[in-house]
Amino acid sequence: MKDIHRQVDDIAQLTAFLVGDEEYVVDILRIREIIKPMPITSVRCGPKYVQGVVSLRGIVVPVVDMRVRFGIEPRPGKHVRMVIMAVDGRLLGLIVDQVTEVVRLPVNSIRPAPGILEGGHAPYFMGVVQHRNRLLTMLNVRAVVSSEEMIDPLSEELRFLADQNMGVNGNADDGASGSQAANVAATDASNNGAESVAEQAT
Repeated sequence: MKDIHRQVDDIAQLTAFLVGDEEYVVDILRIREIIKPMPITSVRCGPKYVQGVVSLRGIVVPVVDMRVRFGIEPRPGKHVRMVIMAVDGRLLGLIVDQVTEVVRLPVNSIRPAPGILEGGHAPYFMGVVQHRNRLLTMLNVRAVVSSEEMIDPLSEELRFLADQNMGVNGNADDGASGSQAANVAATDASNNGAESVAEQAT
């Protein structure tokens, strides 16, 4: 079966966004649209990081504030965006501080989190990659929204990944590892134009 995540010459396309001081990426094929914040209707039950729901063209979409999810004090800002994406066939909105860019990079430059290659489960962070002197963390959105435990973005796992990645950018031996991390990230993705997402981010 053709790998839906890969582009021509094994180039991955990822959407990058800021939450606090950290920058994260998700597979661009997950993204349906990027919009400015809109009124949220609160819900009585559910995890505390679920802010409520919004009605998007008649579809009820749950909304997760990623600052709250990562234990960071909520803060309004002019660049805040709601990223609407598909997770397990359903729409979900993530509130992020800023959508920064569409990142295009070789699949083999993605260094996977421990456990992926052994068939294990890397809970929240699937890998890291360096891009223009920035360290980007690949987010496992499904795991982030399916667990209620507090997530520490600067966990030992993430620091380990950062240490392993510093100064390394796409060694030939990392091709299989980066490919597998990218394959996992592509689950539930479907076609959506990179250019249209980039336009919505502004």
